[in-house]
Amino acid sequence: MVYSVTPIVGLRLGEVIKAGEDAAALGTVVTGNDGHDYILALATGAIANAATVTLTEPAMTVATGAGAWTNTNAALVASDRAWFKKTAI
Repeated sequence: MVYSVTPIVGLRLGEVIKAGEDAAALGTVVTGNDGHDYILALATGAIANAATVTLTEPAMTVATGAGAWTNTNAALVASDRAWFKKTAI
């Protein structure tokens, strides 16, 4: 299991964060022990596990597409927040 090596308490990189649950701010970037960066973003629709996504800034939303980030969580639905892995280091 990948974990954050960035000194922020309470992060769980594989966790899906449902609407109404506390989380870090969207757009927060941390580094995992695997060397990849992870960003907290909001799903705008259904996203399968292991799907690549496109990140839209400054809203920090993601949608399935040929982007530079990968969903490493369970399957997501619209309004889920999750940590997305930078596909290439």
